[in-house]
Amino acid sequence: MSQLKPIQDENMPVWLPRLAAHGGPRFLQIADALQAAVADGSLKPGDRLPPQRQLAARLDVDLTTITRAYDEARRRNLLEGRGARGTYVAAPKVELTPILDLSMNTPPPPDGVDFDDMLKQGLAQVLMRADNASLMTYHLGGGSDADRKAGARWLAPMFGPLDAGQLVVCPGAQAAIAAAILALTAPGDVILAEPATYPGLRAAATRFGRHLIAVEADEHGMLPEMLEQACRQHQPGLVYLNPTLHNPTAITMPASRRRALAGIAQRCDVRIVEDDPYWLLAEAPPPPIATFAPEPTVYISTLSKCLTPGLRVAFVLMRDPQERERFLAALRSFALMVAPLTAALATQWIVDGSAGRLLEGVRKEARLRQRMARDILAGRYGGAGDGLHVWLELPAYWSAAQLARAADSEGLAVTPAEAFATGAGAMNAIRISLGSINDRGGLQAGLQRLSGLLARRPEPFGAAVV
Repeated sequence: MSQLKPIQDENMPVWLPRLAAHGGPRFLQIADALQAAVADGSLKPGDRLPPQRQLAARLDVDLTTITRAYDEARRRNLLEGRGARGTYVAAPKVELTPILDLSMNTPPPPDGVDFDDMLKQGLAQVLMRADNASLMTYHLGGGSDADRKAGARWLAPMFGPLDAGQLVVCPGAQAAIAAAILALTAPGDVILAEPATYPGLRAAATRFGRHLIAVEADEHGMLPEMLEQACRQHQPGLVYLNPTLHNPTAITMPASRRRALAGIAQRCDVRIVEDDPYWLLAEAPPPPIATFAPEPTVYISTLSKCLTPGLRVAFVLMRDPQERERFLAALRSFALMVAPLTAALATQWIVDGSAGRLLEGVRKEARLRQRMARDILAGRYGGAGDGLHVWLELPAYWSAAQLARAADSEGLAVTPAEAFATGAGAMNAIRISLGSINDRGGLQAGLQRLSGLLARRPEPFGAAVV
């Protein structure tokens, strides 16, 4: 095996390999020896290597061998040339260009809002008005009276005046979904959902031993006749619906469909979990399903998707007091409470109007980004003009998994349809999230890169990958 030994020249140290007679091509032995010396610290970034002719003479090899060895070492990012000054050990390469993330559904930076100032002002108000010790201790689950009243105020655009006592404050929508599953179903129960649905539902259902079954949907959402058939066949514990700017398809279910599904749930005596994170981002959305079927519907509205992910606060409307108690008991089993400081900040923002200003800024930015996506993706655009994401059906020559891999190789992250599939037979599509890249220039670059990728066919090798 090649090794390095130090040899002193008149002016500088030179590290030379001992070449093995049967160690393979000599240029590779030299490159391997350089790589080993860099790895063990014998050669450090900035060390100057001997000129190629001098090294060739010392090793008794021709100049071409040294040239090939140096070229191979450069290919491995071990060396860098500095013109007439010679060849040096390179500093480790650091990837400074972050991946352009089109996979995470988060609100974009709000247009026309100084978020940093809003955060500082909100926290200052909380710390000035609250008992600071109470912000750092345990609280009863379900939120304080002030938090629930703020939740009622937040949900007023959907429902009008609400009894704050019917609300539960949760640490995010995922916790609310998990608590609803635990409180309202038993192991082995069936949960019905659309063929493409929120991955967090599938994760929670699987973890808790519930069976997720897909109900056929069309361009307006879940089909009422298919829901009724599935209810009679499976006697489900829950029906999960995301009717506004559906994740991932971006469909907003019309009021007539919502009313029909609500009626079936009432006739079949089945609970609905209405996960509605995007209602306040939508342009003139229909009333929630919970307005058509108040008693059997658990309504979830999170601040994380319409304001900022750092506010892990969701408001859950449950009108049945006994079910609400079961829900609270389930929630306490894994999430005792919302972090009091976070809940206090959310309440402060809702009460003083900051949350409304932030929401309007997110709305404006989201719609601007939707227009950008529509212009760049042209005929492939599958958005609704508002909301945080676009559902992109792919040309036949791309599969969703292939495109996701190809995008990753080009510094893009997208989410293939398989991530949302309730059962077998996922659509050939990807979800593109428009909020997770902070600056518009970065989003534009990512969408243009994706558009170029869609316009060309996959490499034959990539097409063969299953």
